[in-house]
Amino acid sequence: METGYTSRGEGLAFDDERTVLTAEGPGRYRIRVHMRIHDDEDAGQEFLLMLFPGRAKGTIRLR
Repeated sequence: METGYTSRGEGLAFDDERTVLTAEGPGRYRIRVHMRIHDDEDAGQEFLLMLFPGRAKGTIRLR
């Protein structure tokens, strides 16, 4: 999935782990999320988040 994000410059925090994505200041960005599900139940899921400059506002589903 990829979606638009407008940063006010303070970063973007996720859940209890306090993971923070920081942008190069305020402005329009895109966030791309990749997810991998492991066959082993104990391994769970992995996520890769990418933040990069971009003006598009919509959300697209990637395969």
